[in-house]
Amino acid sequence: MPTVDEAVENITWAAGDSFLSDYLNEVLTEVFERVEEDGEDPEDVLDEVVTEWLDRTYIYDKVYDYLYEHIDDECMRTSDCMEIITDYGFSDSLAAAVDMGCDLSDADETVVACAVLHMNLPSTDDLQEEIVRQISESTDYREQLSEYEDRMGVVI
Repeated sequence: MPTVDEAVENITWAAGDSFLSDYLNEVLTEVFERVEEDGEDPEDVLDEVVTEWLDRTYIYDKVYDYLYEHIDDECMRTSDCMEIITDYGFSDSLAAAVDMGCDLSDADETVVACAVLHMNLPSTDDLQEEIVRQISESTDYREQLSEYEDRMGVVI
């Protein structure tokens, strides 16, 4: 059963994974085009490109849609919701639900747990860090990096 921090970590990872599912090839193309044109360090360029992608309103909105979708996924089981509420504190959880506009007379544990997770969404910096981490650990990135190193005779 997840604590609030574990649930937020799961949501952040899942949102990053969704981003990669939709945009990995385009991001990698842009990264390695810049690396070859400018001769910059691929890791620095990767960070810059992800920052630029998240600065695009439609991408930023899509990433937050991923977060909201994964919040719903994280709160599918009653026992998980109860763990999140317990970890956050019952009174604080109810306050979060009220702050999110929930009518407590009609709210169940799923609504309250979702409100807690909405109140604890990761920052854009945390999302960016997770996306960069996942890309840099991806097989596609590693393969393109290796091809680049072989072509350039460089070891990065």
